[in-house]
Amino acid sequence: MKNIKLGIRVKDEVTGFIGIANSKCEYLNGCVQYEVIPPIDEKGDPSKGKWIDEQQLTIVSGDISGWSAWTDVEYLYIQGTNVTGDISDWSALIK
Repeated sequence: MKNIKLGIRVKDEVTGFIGIANSKCEYLNGCVQYEVIPPIDEKGDPSKGKWIDEQQLTIVSGDISGWSAWTDVEYLYIQGTNVTGDISDWSALIK
């Protein structure tokens, strides 16, 4: 079992996908997955995260001082961005 803390940068060694470990899920069968959120795209739009098995992930940056997915929200969303729900009809403006 790896010591991946939420809020650090990780890389999927199979696909090369890099992002922030945002969520963790542990299944009854012992499988552990992390939701990895990539940076915003060139237009400033948020990108969808991907659930990746723990065994495929390596830590890109273990030093998280001054950085977290919660305090540096601009990594996920830029101020002034309209965000909408994928399933429901909600929307919000990031201020």
